[in-house]
Order: sequence, then structure tokens, then C-alpha cells
Amino acid sequence: IYGVGFISTLQLKPGEQVVVEAESLLAFEKTVGFDVEYVGSCLACCCGGMGPTYSVLTGPGTVFLQSLPINKLARALNQYVSVPSRENANNSYNE
Repeated sequence: IYGVGFISTLQLKPGEQVVVEAESLLAFEKTVGFDVEYVGSCLACCCGGMGPTYSVLTGPGTVFLQSLPINKLARALNQYVSVPSRENANNSYNE
């Protein structure tokens, strides 16, 4: 299994539930129940820093999570990547 950041495993007991951000979920055993729960409102989604859905996992079984989903990694790295503006890119082709 490949993930970004720290990969953790959870051992769920029968009937035990865990709610995680959908982007953090890497994999789970076929014995684990899976459901999607929608966030209550657009305001909670936009201002709360969470995605529009959660993953609800019900044991028994093993769940694998990543601490840094690819979208959060991209945002973190974005400050170190410079992309030329269209104007600068067009000028470089004309030289």
C-alpha cells in the first residue's frame, strides 16, 4: 500500500465505528463495512476545512489511513513551485 505522510492501521472490533475524511482512507479489509456520510452544510464544508463527505467504517477488520492526502500535499508544496504567468510564458517563446 502506498500513501503520503504517515500510514497508520486501525484494528476495529466487531461493531466498532470510525469516521475519517474520505481523502485519508487508503484501504480496508473486506470484513469492514463502508458508508459515506455527507457534511451537514456548505458552510461546514467550506469553512470547517473538511471535505464534503466522511467515510464511516464499521468493524471488524483492519483499516489503513494516510496522514497527508495527496490534495493536502499539493497545497503544501504549491508555495515552493513557481509557475510562470501566461504573459511571461508567451514572451519566452517569442525570444
